[in-house]
Amino acid sequence: MVQMEAKAQASINKYAADISSIKAAEERISPYVHKTPVLTSETLNSIAGRKLYFKCECFQKGGAFKFRGACNAVFSLTDDEAAKGVVTHSSGNHAAALSLAAKLRGIPAHIVIPKNAPKCKVENVMRYGGQVIWSEANVQSREEVAAKVLRDTSAVLIHPYNDGHIISGQGTISLELLEQVPHIDTIIVPVSGGGLISGVALAAKSINPAIRILAAEPKGADDAARSKAAGSIVTLPETKTIADGLRAFLGNLTWPVVRDLVDDIIIVDDHEIVEAMRLCYEILKVAVEPSGAIGLAAVLSNSFRNNPAWSDCNNVSIILSGGNVDLDVLWDSINKRANSASGMSVHDECKLRFLDLKAKRNYRFIIFKIEEKIQQVVVEKLGQPDESYDDFSSSLPDDECRYAVYDFDFTTDENCQKSKIFFIAWSPDTSRVRSKMVYASSKDRFKRELDGTQVELQATEPSEMSIDIVKSRAM
Repeated sequence: MVQMEAKAQASINKYAADISSIKAAEERISPYVHKTPVLTSETLNSIAGRKLYFKCECFQKGGAFKFRGACNAVFSLTDDEAAKGVVTHSSGNHAAALSLAAKLRGIPAHIVIPKNAPKCKVENVMRYGGQVIWSEANVQSREEVAAKVLRDTSAVLIHPYNDGHIISGQGTISLELLEQVPHIDTIIVPVSGGGLISGVALAAKSINPAIRILAAEPKGADDAARSKAAGSIVTLPETKTIADGLRAFLGNLTWPVVRDLVDDIIIVDDHEIVEAMRLCYEILKVAVEPSGAIGLAAVLSNSFRNNPAWSDCNNVSIILSGGNVDLDVLWDSINKRANSASGMSVHDECKLRFLDLKAKRNYRFIIFKIEEKIQQVVVEKLGQPDESYDDFSSSLPDDECRYAVYDFDFTTDENCQKSKIFFIAWSPDTSRVRSKMVYASSKDRFKRELDGTQVELQATEPSEMSIDIVKSRAM
């Protein structure tokens, strides 16, 4: 441990940033950035088996830590440099951050964004006045398009992570964090291009050489872990992860810091990331994007819990790096669940056959069932015009729920011939409880979509829907 601390302290001055540049960045950006809070949760402490401290960069301007680095880079430019504007390529958070920083300085921002970037992040760029230029969804295309924009505009390239000013700006997180919670022994940081973790590690290890810096990385984009194992930068032919902000590869300025100062990299899969997001929403009451939740996923993972090297990590800070969630996806999911909860969808054939019964009187009755495998109400049986009410009632199963419509002809006291269409909800006592619940919750939606029944009957046994009861209700 002593050797590790000595190595860290001696080598910190060899990198693209150091504690001096990070402190200078803090002074430079302090008028513009938020000092983000640290949240705790006894519930999550209990789940993790250690004390957790969440540094909420999701509350930073622009919704992510990226504003720190972007702000430092933009306000480090000379007036002549700034007048030409800035250029970057980013999947979203850096793009929005640079757009906002440029807006604050009153200069143009040209932003190259891949076509698969989340809608919410693109909207942030536009909201802050950035000029969007589209690229294909790979690093090569992003860099080629950015190079063309540079040639066309003579603006200054602000790289998302492989830049000393960016690294220094991100390092201000550690200055705040170790002032807010000086006793932490471990910091878990998302890793992608490495700008965030480089800044955090350089500042934290300058203040406390014994502190552990652990990276969290998605399984589908684990180039940093592979690079650590290989001893040199490894890139992947493709990345596949829900964490859209963690698909970049290490740069030549960030790799030396990750190589020397990051103690380990914890790999988690997308299911673990989604579960961590859920815990942040439900317990912390904080909206985080997948990239932001990965630190919690790491600390709860078996690879971290079962590693004896980290058994004494008792006071762990997790960087919640961003909160720019594409809520359209979330709302669509919620709406689908709400629709399911308020009733099964109705197959088109149900509506067509009902129209035939109502308008053409092609059928005496129709029996419907819920097909749970396809989550729909479907037609089970069509009763011919000459079939009787007894034929109808005997067609209903003894121990299963059903919906039905019945076209009932009758003669009034004034000797007039009339008909009424009955809607019958059949829910026998012998049917399964779950079936009763599903049919009950879907009934109102089903009736609305049929649109045209006139009398409703609910029956749990045959006597409750006898022909005498039908006649009395029709009259």
